[in-house]
Amino acid sequence: MRKTFIWLLAAVVIILLLAAGGWWFKNKGQKGGLLGAAEALAQDGVILEVVKGQVKISFEGEEKTLTSPVAQEVEPGVIVITLAGSQANLVFPNGSLARLDEETSVNLTEFFSEAQSSGVKLELNSGNLWSRVQRLLDKETNYEVQTANAVAVVKGTIFNMVYKEGKTKLEVLSNKVAIKAIDPQTKQTLAGGEAEVETGNSVEMDTKEPPTAQKPLVIKILSAADLDRPWFKDNLAKDKQVEEKIRQASGGSGEVRQQDLREKVLPAMMTLEKKDFSDKPIFEKFIELKEIRQEKIENRIKALEQAQDKQSPSVSSETNPSSIVTTASPKPLIKTPLVSQPPEVKLSVASIDPDVTYGPGYQYTKVTINGSGFGPLAKGSIGGLALTSVKVLNANTLEAMVSPNLQPGVYDVILTSGLQRVVLSKGFEVLEVE
Repeated sequence: MRKTFIWLLAAVVIILLLAAGGWWFKNKGQKGGLLGAAEALAQDGVILEVVKGQVKISFEGEEKTLTSPVAQEVEPGVIVITLAGSQANLVFPNGSLARLDEETSVNLTEFFSEAQSSGVKLELNSGNLWSRVQRLLDKETNYEVQTANAVAVVKGTIFNMVYKEGKTKLEVLSNKVAIKAIDPQTKQTLAGGEAEVETGNSVEMDTKEPPTAQKPLVIKILSAADLDRPWFKDNLAKDKQVEEKIRQASGGSGEVRQQDLREKVLPAMMTLEKKDFSDKPIFEKFIELKEIRQEKIENRIKALEQAQDKQSPSVSSETNPSSIVTTASPKPLIKTPLVSQPPEVKLSVASIDPDVTYGPGYQYTKVTINGSGFGPLAKGSIGGLALTSVKVLNANTLEAMVSPNLQPGVYDVILTSGLQRVVLSKGFEVLEVE
């Protein structure tokens, strides 16, 4: 009897240990998943979020299905297909976002991240793709979306692209997008097929009726019905939240650096909960590609360190610096700055017209700002939201679009050019829509 009791007690202990072990592994896996997603973004990885329904993932002939909610790291070359009633996001470490509507197929053809620039190339095979492209202060961002008959190239904007049954439609919600109609076979730009589409406008391209020199692309104003679509409303609301995080991270200027973006903005851009992240690769091939990418990053860091060492040779304390003789080089590493630069014209802002609008809503307001010292790099913001579609007409006048996401209130108008910054105090008012 005693022996039987001992065996029963041992069995109970074993069961408890197994249960505790399972709990530990489960929670360790969740923690590891969180670290995996965070590290992926920190190390210039791309995160796929399945936020609704199911998504098919295809890579080099292999295919798997992911069910929401889950987030995974993906590599260039992957094809993402959202099924009926499903939605997914691609989150890039430079702060850009691509949102896939239901029944949409997108190929991540290219992603790179260097010290001074980063680039994204997507192929929209079919469906509806919303893109929010983040512009950074210290890193150039290039973003391209291609369909069978069009290519859109941007550096910082918000736009939606639709491709169905041989027709491409581009709808621009912020800033501007350069679009080219291309031949589906040769991929060459068609005559009459180039346009620059600004905020609040759209353009369509039909494979059956391509543009010609005689009938070029026609830009149209987005209608109220277009802006009232649930897909638009939902994405504009999400972008407003992202813009608020960027405003906070940038101290109100709306312009953010890469480091601040990673620390303060990227975590808030993730739609899913932390527990939904997974660091398990969808395909084993991803592990090899991740190792290759990490090796390239380490090699770039070493190369930069070596270049810095060459530019800053150490000098012994026993050596008289004035006695050092340098060897002439046709390409010196350190360039002597020019001392005959013309003085920079002082930046000022005198007025903005109109100085009032209604909000919040989906109507962008075109304004003219008068002052002085407006250079080609002049930028501005109102209420912490950056002005878009900025056009410097001359040194005293510029045109821009005011975001429709401003809440009712009175705001400062802030302009920057180079290192100069000026403020038109309480220069712009937003009235509540009655």
